[in-house]
Amino acid sequence: MKLNTNEYGLQVKDVMTQKVISINGNRPVAVAAKLIVRYNIGSIFVFENDPMELTGIITKGDIISRVVAEALDPGIITCKEVASKPIYDCYADETLEDIMDRFSDHDVERLLVRDSSSDRAIGVISVNDIIRVAPELITTKMLLPKQEETPSFEVQENFYISGYCDDCKNYSDKLTDVGGYLLCPNCRQMSEEYMEREVAYKEEQLTEED
Repeated sequence: MKLNTNEYGLQVKDVMTQKVISINGNRPVAVAAKLIVRYNIGSIFVFENDPMELTGIITKGDIISRVVAEALDPGIITCKEVASKPIYDCYADETLEDIMDRFSDHDVERLLVRDSSSDRAIGVISVNDIIRVAPELITTKMLLPKQEETPSFEVQENFYISGYCDDCKNYSDKLTDVGGYLLCPNCRQMSEEYMEREVAYKEEQLTEED
């Protein structure tokens, strides 16, 4: 297959995280959480019988929303019960532009990276990885509606990214772009409230001057 080129000259292998950590689906989620913390990664892959045949993925957000928020016992519930399926992937020698539609088409934030020769899993690439090196690709590829409608503020309003908030530095799976900063819901609300107070204050000052 002939690969396209892009203006950044970057392929998936230039940006991906070269670390694929996996866990047996029968292990408890608590073990997966410990591995995520130990290796400082955002997700862990799940396999059923063969470690080479990955069947699902668990992210930090999955653990929060599907286990913690539901008050389930992470020491009892298994990884295969929480994992998202199927796994979507790409190849290391594809360009960033080649893979952008896969994120939005499948509504995922991470893709498993495979070696084009052996088909072996060799890494992971996330939306955050691409934001760091080519943020323009996110705005031009991922925020466009699938029906090729004119982009609107509502589209950006409903577009969430997983990662660390630029303000409070805490992890969130609902980051949104506010003036070029990725903010979690709490920081975004505080930012909006601050702006409202600033506008009200300026209006009050103008009224007093009149």
